[in-house]
Amino acid sequence: MIDSVREGPASPDVVRQWPSWRSWLGSGAAREIVFVLMLYGVYSLARLAAQGDFGVATSTATDIHRFEQWLGIDIEQSWNRWAVDTPGVAFATALWYATWHFVATIGVLVVLWTRHRSLYRPLFVALAGTTLTALVMFIVLPTAPPRLMRGFVDVLEETGRMGFWDRGPQGADGLSSTTNELAAFPSLHAGWSLWVALAVCIMTRRLWLRVVAVSYALITGVVVILTANHWVIDIWAGWAITGVWVVVAMGLYRRRGATDTAGASLVPAAVTA
Repeated sequence: MIDSVREGPASPDVVRQWPSWRSWLGSGAAREIVFVLMLYGVYSLARLAAQGDFGVATSTATDIHRFEQWLGIDIEQSWNRWAVDTPGVAFATALWYATWHFVATIGVLVVLWTRHRSLYRPLFVALAGTTLTALVMFIVLPTAPPRLMRGFVDVLEETGRMGFWDRGPQGADGLSSTTNELAAFPSLHAGWSLWVALAVCIMTRRLWLRVVAVSYALITGVVVILTANHWVIDIWAGWAITGVWVVVAMGLYRRRGATDTAGASLVPAAVTA
C-alpha cells in the first residue's frame, strides 16, 4: 500500500529551473535598471564636462545674489553662518545633503515599479526630463554656488572629518571629486526632492505620507541653503523645471487613457502641494 502511493522521481517537465542570465536581462526590471544607470551616467558625465569658466560662473552667481537682494530674499549668508555656528545643525545638514538626494529618489522609483507600475513610466520620464534640462542649463549657464563665494563657509568641508563627504583642503577629495563645482543653477537636489514629493502625492491618498513627502522637499530646500550649496533662485528654478515636467508627463499619460485608482486623478492636488 505504501509503495503504491510513493511518488516516483520528478518528471523533467516539472523540475523548477533557475532563470538564466539572458532571461533576467530581458526582463522589464533589468531593462529599467539599465535605464536608471544610463541616466545616472549621463548625469555624472555632463556635470563633470560642464565645468565652464570660473570667472563667468562667479559673475553669474553675483548677478543672482544681487537680484535676490533686490527681491529681499538674500537669506543664504545668514542661514549659512547659523549652520556653521551650530555644530549639530551643520553635521545633520551635511549628512542630509550627501545621502537623501539618492536614497529617496531611488526608493520612490522602486515603489513605483513594484506597486504602481502604470505610473512608473510617466514619472520616470519626468525625472529624466528634469535631469537632462538641468544638465543643459549647467553647460549653458555655469553658476558658482555660495560656498565658493566670499563670506560663505562650505559646511560639507567643515564637517567632513565627522563623515564620508570631506572635500579635502583643495576640494580634491570626497564628494567634490565626482561633482561639478559650478553646477548650482538650477538645483537638482531641489528638483529631485520635489519629484519625490509629487510622485508620493500622486501615488497615495494618505495624508501623513503626503505631509512627509512635501516636508522632505521643503527640508531639502532649506538644507542646500544652510550648506551654502545653492542660492534661493537655484531652488525655485529646480522646482519649476520639475513641476513642468511632471505636469506634462502626467498629462500625456492621462491622454493616452491610462488609469491608476491610487493617483491618476490626484495630479492637480499633487501639483498644488
